[in-house]
Amino acid sequence: MTTVITGDGKVVLLRDDGTWKYATAAGSTLERLKRLSVPPAVAETVKGMFSQLGVRVMDTGEAFTCVHRGDSVEFVSGVNERTVDFTVQVYQFQLARLAEYVQKGAIDEVEQFRIACALFATAAGSRHIMSNPLMSNGILRRMIRGKNLMHVTLVSPDPAQERDVAYTIIFINREQVVVPGLHGTPLRILRVPFADAIALQKNLFAGMKAGTAPSKWIKIAKWYVDWRKRVEVAS
Repeated sequence: MTTVITGDGKVVLLRDDGTWKYATAAGSTLERLKRLSVPPAVAETVKGMFSQLGVRVMDTGEAFTCVHRGDSVEFVSGVNERTVDFTVQVYQFQLARLAEYVQKGAIDEVEQFRIACALFATAAGSRHIMSNPLMSNGILRRMIRGKNLMHVTLVSPDPAQERDVAYTIIFINREQVVVPGLHGTPLRILRVPFADAIALQKNLFAGMKAGTAPSKWIKIAKWYVDWRKRVEVAS
């Protein structure tokens, strides 16, 4: 059975015979997650991607926070937008699928790709991973040869399970705006395998936690230039 999202945000289950039905909420997502014992291997997989992640479940209205404590992960009710690092919007079926991986004790490459896409796509504004001194400071932008319009495609490790996901990143008024889909004529094109997407998330998040210290961001700028050389393609 295939799960798809309609244009008006409904979750639909497609059967192999062409028939379908709307997905229905199956109890509290938070309570199911709180009952899980998150193995250290799972905690290690997402370590460095966030400290506190706000989660809003679009089809149930639930809101909770995923707290990473280094060697463990805790789920608590509610989202404090002033203290979380990012807030993502997801559907219950996505969290149910993630819970199955946690129960198995490991998160495979496809699920890691889904996590990277969720963080890249739905974190927003000043909390977006691309909103940082590296992308907005004039000196650092010159160091990394920043462009005003880029196309970025996150490359799936298994397109049969999850398709590649594309974004346009536009630099407007000292801010990076991330728009789903490919728009305009790009000045730079990046094709980013999931492992490189996760590496970017972790390095930029480390910079966010360090604040605006110039020495830290100069180091990240040098890392970013080397990272970009691996993922940039001819425009």
